[in-house]
Amino acid sequence: MTMSPLIEKLFQARGIDLQEQNRLLDFRLGQLHDPFVILNMRLAAERLVHAFQKKEKILLYADFDMDGTPGLALFYKGLTDLGFTELEYFQPRRMRDGYGFHANKLDLFKSQNIDLIVTIDLGITAVEACARAAELGIEVIITDHHQPAEQLPVAFAVVNPNQKGDVSGLNYLCGAGVAFYLLRAVATLLKEKNLGNKIDLKKYLDFLALATVSDMVPLVGDNRILVKHGMKAISNTENPGLRAFLKNIQMYGETISSSDIGMKIAPPFNALSRLDQDLLPLDLFLAEQEDADFLAGQVVLANDTRKQIQKQSETLAFELSEQKSQSGFAFVADEKFHRGVVGLIATKLAQKKNVPSFVCAWDEHQKTWVGSARVPANSSVSLTGFLEAHTEYFVKHGGHKQAAGFEIKPESMEKLEAAMSRFFSNITHTELDFEEFDTEAEIDEVNESTLNWLEQLQPFGIGFKTPIFRFTKVILKQIKALRGGHWRFEMLQASSATKLTAILFSAPGEVNEFLQASINMASPPQISIRGELQWNVFAGQKKIQVLVKSLELPK
Repeated sequence: MTMSPLIEKLFQARGIDLQEQNRLLDFRLGQLHDPFVILNMRLAAERLVHAFQKKEKILLYADFDMDGTPGLALFYKGLTDLGFTELEYFQPRRMRDGYGFHANKLDLFKSQNIDLIVTIDLGITAVEACARAAELGIEVIITDHHQPAEQLPVAFAVVNPNQKGDVSGLNYLCGAGVAFYLLRAVATLLKEKNLGNKIDLKKYLDFLALATVSDMVPLVGDNRILVKHGMKAISNTENPGLRAFLKNIQMYGETISSSDIGMKIAPPFNALSRLDQDLLPLDLFLAEQEDADFLAGQVVLANDTRKQIQKQSETLAFELSEQKSQSGFAFVADEKFHRGVVGLIATKLAQKKNVPSFVCAWDEHQKTWVGSARVPANSSVSLTGFLEAHTEYFVKHGGHKQAAGFEIKPESMEKLEAAMSRFFSNITHTELDFEEFDTEAEIDEVNESTLNWLEQLQPFGIGFKTPIFRFTKVILKQIKALRGGHWRFEMLQASSATKLTAILFSAPGEVNEFLQASINMASPPQISIRGELQWNVFAGQKKIQVLVKSLELPK
């Protein structure tokens, strides 16, 4: 089809030439890398084939997040479909065990006569656990994607595209991605030896796409191909549990985008581990048809509970923050906060107050405050920089520049708050520049062809961001306040009679004030808007809308 002029402008703005355009639009599965290019992949696959032949007992040990869990589901189902019969699985619990391959679990596995452990999305720093496994005579295959430490664990095979010596170029794979490539390798070797069953690897791309998008790894190279096919696989998944869940949220059979995975599909499953429910995401992913509908309903109910807890906690966090005389940061702690949602509360607090925000919940077992920290969008603050400069106050800490976690002894709380006051009053804590955009756009340039081309370019994410367009000299009409601090309005430009519907979520204070004042204005001022273009699907009707990212208000 003829390329939309606005898409041509997008390619030009990003410096994407014709050759790169062809590459971006080439989603053939035959373009995927050979799994054996990953270091130690053949060694690991051969060990699994040996276990298959000898009917050894294999344990799959996976992380509890939405990378490890779909990774476990696809690997377990894949091995089962290949004909493996001696399979067990285990996931540590978020609250009880914490992240990692734990040495204290190995004696239990030995008592269960486990011969071989395969880790999924963890283990690259598990030196102690691998050493204990060796003492007990259990062999370990590590599959992971996290950055290795200086010392690698001593295992039968370490499969991690980020380890030293790996030249595969697949360092962007998530944990489930590495497991999927090992599944591909095992299937290849079994076929060569005329062993096991034949499987269709496309069958597992629904779980792989779910993991890849949820773990926010770069959507480049093989990941673009896998997620593109995976989004289609999710839409019409054959997995009973996932299908029942999608029907429950009215998304089964619909066109699925990477944004849908990140915003609508993954969060309810995350709610289960956040709230430390007895029901786990894996229970639904491995459910048979007769249990799928009930379990899917329980997932939705758990997410509703999470939303309620989060809303109550956010209200309390704002109240506590307003009671404090904190400048340049927000730091609140209360025993009423649930550990599983402190990160979500910190995110909301950072958005609303536009300052780095720290939220703590009480851990009765450890007798410590367990917290999460977040910074607002476009912040210049490095949370890891702050945490590392004040290690004397923390039992432990870790994370990234914009999101981090920590644990504090009660006696350190006042000293830590004083340190925050000194630190955040001496730096420029936010960059108030408006959000970056790809190219200028006219409302007349936005049409069905433009949206169809954007759909072709999916998936968007890290490494290939969702296109942001800037509309200038915009007049707002039919402004309507929605519940939750959200807004909907019509965008017009003087040069055109065409209008676009726009929606703005969680508007900051000054934008709220501007929109409220503009409702009854006969001649509202012209502004600039940055946003992404998307389909709004309602009652079977598709309409174009702008998802507003920022408003440039008149001076």
